[in-house]
Amino acid sequence: MGSFEYHVKLTYTERVLLYLLEFERYKERHTYPYGVTQRGIAEAIDILPAHVPRTVKKLIVEKLVEERFGRVEGSPRKVRVYFLTETGVQKANELKQRILCEKVMVKHGERNTEKEISELTNFHKSFFMLLKAISACETIELDKIGQQPEPKLKRYVELWYTLPELSEFFGREEELSIIESILNSEKPRFISIIGPWGAGKSALAYKCLERVKRNSNILWYTLKKNESGWNIITAIARFLGEMGKKTLEELIESAKEIDIDEFLRILSIEIEHMRCVIVIDEYQNANEEIVDVVSSLVKLIREGIKLKLIITMRADTPSYMWYYSSKDIEEGYGIEIRLQGVEWEEAKQILKNTLIPEENMRQIMMLTKGLPGVLKAMAQNNERILRENTRLTPEEIRLLMFLKDTKTA
Repeated sequence: MGSFEYHVKLTYTERVLLYLLEFERYKERHTYPYGVTQRGIAEAIDILPAHVPRTVKKLIVEKLVEERFGRVEGSPRKVRVYFLTETGVQKANELKQRILCEKVMVKHGERNTEKEISELTNFHKSFFMLLKAISACETIELDKIGQQPEPKLKRYVELWYTLPELSEFFGREEELSIIESILNSEKPRFISIIGPWGAGKSALAYKCLERVKRNSNILWYTLKKNESGWNIITAIARFLGEMGKKTLEELIESAKEIDIDEFLRILSIEIEHMRCVIVIDEYQNANEEIVDVVSSLVKLIREGIKLKLIITMRADTPSYMWYYSSKDIEEGYGIEIRLQGVEWEEAKQILKNTLIPEENMRQIMMLTKGLPGVLKAMAQNNERILRENTRLTPEEIRLLMFLKDTKTA
């Protein structure tokens, strides 16, 4: 694999210790950087991803590294990530101090001189990357040591706050096409996805993001009841911070509250020239503070700030809690997508039974309105979800459970 071949002789486990030492500040975050995943570690220390578990296992047994499951920036699913334990930090620092005393041959101008590695630390902000740089050649050219490429960062940021559990996606091609077209256009707009419980609003929003995430920065925020507007502002500030725009994040760290106009002013500046999609899921849980924040984002869209906003909400959300007016729709600043049930064939796929007799299927569609969430609960035999989230009577639920398992003779 090549790295560390000449000057610094390190085992793979020692490489992991030194590499993870640089991720201590990320331990307490809600989402973790790609660098602490198995693949991230493999790319950094120059081994195959399949060899990382075996290498790390030794360190876990020695209580130098801990394994966690968490969400990684850029992925909605939880994966294995690794951090140093307190003992591991101590061991890594001891190893670092030993390496700093080692000597290497350095070329500066026409002269070759021997220097301790400790004298070179100012030439690269990452100690681990410094080691890779000085180990790539037998004589180090001092003028070039700081020009070694650092690990590639994702060009686009993805930040997820409580992504809901999403199941298989069926149909909705027309809606997907409309939303994808809006997200890929240059014009700032908001998209309001409206429908009853179980209509698949969140699933549709997520499916749209899958199609544009290669060219957009994405923030997903699922609203819980009684949340403050400050929570969303903080999430947006962190989102900008991940893109290297730190002004709002720094302001929030030093203040207990922020004026909404000041928030808009900074956001409009920092988001300029960025392709950003912000999703607020479960908007029916909003309170007045949340309405103010989301309405302010629509205000930016009306002013031409290049922002795409997707809001999912139930159809019975009170009108006084809506974040936009009919005039915004008429003037082209936003669009409403009102979801109904899926078609018969898609419903059969969700129920995992394509042989349901026609008359039985007609009854199922009449009672469920073809709502994916209701059909999914039926497929899982989850009567509790149906009782808690629908107006179906116990008798109707029992009938549906019977009908879904019938098959044409």
